[in-house]
Amino acid sequence: MNSRMKEKKNKVEVNEPGIPYSSQGKKRITFFRSHEEAELATLRERMRMTPEQRIAMVTEMLTQLYAEELSRPKPTRRIIFHS
Repeated sequence: MNSRMKEKKNKVEVNEPGIPYSSQGKKRITFFRSHEEAELATLRERMRMTPEQRIAMVTEMLTQLYAEELSRPKPTRRIIFHS
C-alpha cells in the first residue's frame, strides 16, 4: 500500500445536511436515540418560535432553494408591437 492510500484510509469524511447553523445562535449538538425522538425535538423547537421567526426561516429556506432562479435576470413584461 502506498502512502496516498494510507492517507485516504485514515481520513474521515463527514457529510452534513445543508442546514444553516447560524440560525438562533445555538452551538450545541444533540444526539437522539431514534428518528421519532429527533422529530419530536424539532417540532417542540418550532412550536417555541414566534410567527415572525417561522416566516423568516421559511423565507431563508426558499431563498436557498431557489437561489439559481432568483439570480437570473427577470424577463420584461412589456408588450411590443412591431409595425
